[in-house]
Amino acid sequence: MSRKRIKQHSYKNGKNINLHVSENRSYDQYEPYFSLTHIQKTFSLSNCQKNEKAAFSDTLHQLSQKTWSELKNLPRHGLGFEIIK
Repeated sequence: MSRKRIKQHSYKNGKNINLHVSENRSYDQYEPYFSLTHIQKTFSLSNCQKNEKAAFSDTLHQLSQKTWSELKNLPRHGLGFEIIK
């Protein structure tokens, strides 16, 4: 019984899609993406007040405008982060 190999697909630019291929680009040069898909029900945004939701949204927007490298250099009490070991 022979095994079938998975065909390598060659991706091309299409009429409506422009394929961007980055070579050897560090993840620090990318902007972060945020998703609330896996948020726990006990930490739901529906439990927040309007001003808390607005502050959360504003913070995510500000963070998404920076690269990971920029975020690493921000102070931890501002928009930065702290590594907890």
